[in-house]
Amino acid sequence: MEKSKDCASLRTKSDEMGLIDLLFIAWKAKWIIAIFVALGGAFSGYSTFSSIPTWTSKAVVTSAAFNDREQLSEIIKSYQSAFETAQHGNIKIDISKSLDPYQTNPIARYEDSSLLFEIFLSNFNSSENKSNFLKERGTSANFESHPVGKNLPAKNYILTIKTKDKDSAPHLLNEYIETINKESVNLVKRELSSIIKVRRTELLTLLESQENFAKLKRQHMIKKLELEYNIAKRAKIERPLDISNTTDFFNVGQGYEIINSKISAFNDVKDLSIIDPRIIKIKSKLTTLERKVPQISDEVNVYSYIDRPINPSMKIKDRGPIKVVVGMFLGLIFGLFFSFIGFVILDAKEKHKLLKK
Repeated sequence: MEKSKDCASLRTKSDEMGLIDLLFIAWKAKWIIAIFVALGGAFSGYSTFSSIPTWTSKAVVTSAAFNDREQLSEIIKSYQSAFETAQHGNIKIDISKSLDPYQTNPIARYEDSSLLFEIFLSNFNSSENKSNFLKERGTSANFESHPVGKNLPAKNYILTIKTKDKDSAPHLLNEYIETINKESVNLVKRELSSIIKVRRTELLTLLESQENFAKLKRQHMIKKLELEYNIAKRAKIERPLDISNTTDFFNVGQGYEIINSKISAFNDVKDLSIIDPRIIKIKSKLTTLERKVPQISDEVNVYSYIDRPINPSMKIKDRGPIKVVVGMFLGLIFGLFFSFIGFVILDAKEKHKLLKK
């Protein structure tokens, strides 16, 4: 009977354990908790401050400066006449009225400084370009770009480098930016060359088509003149007749002598542009594409600096103080946990002893 009363008493005490009891347990195990807190802080501090610090350098860039844009614009304008209009029969396409002028005149898009800047940023953020650049120099670093402001696409970007070497940070960033600029300029050169090559092929195909059309037209005109000659000959119309406003399909009123002269002239025609003037325009465009035009200089930039790479203004130790505080907090949690576990185990043993009695 006493044993059952003791058990009931133990259960009542256990059920009535509150915040004061928990604080009492924490106070009783304060040294154990303090050891855990110290160990957590010490481990975090050692792992943070014993590591090599990371240094960061940054630059602010925007689209190309006026001089660089002007150089590209002049080169593109020298090819412009080969792309401006497309003539097919009596239909003339005016690119200025096209919904997408770049589709008809793809070379014009490279006058857009924002497009060139996008090419630069794309190359800057390329994982392959970063890897190749660092591999060639046998070093490690992290390059990043961030827009200035929230509105996208942004006009200005912050370019950053994070590296272990304080002295090399601004130099590496500047060198990487220059490398990317050259890669971007070379990409523009290749794309322009490809566009010009495609356009030249299109014009050669169009020229061949127009020349074949001109030959057929000449044959048709000669055939018609031969028929007119035979009719005039049979009608014995040797010289031109005074016939005005005639609507006859065969113009025999000019006389077979003149008609015969025309047949001879058409047979002697070597320059087909006399028959189809569009051939001259196509040849003119081909001449524009084939002439020597000043090449894009290797010194041209598709970006410009607002702020050049500066010496590292901030030493990053992986948020060292914060990590120490977090380590100490985790130590506190573990210390409390193990203290309560220890108390529960000891309390359970005491209850077990009392139950045996």
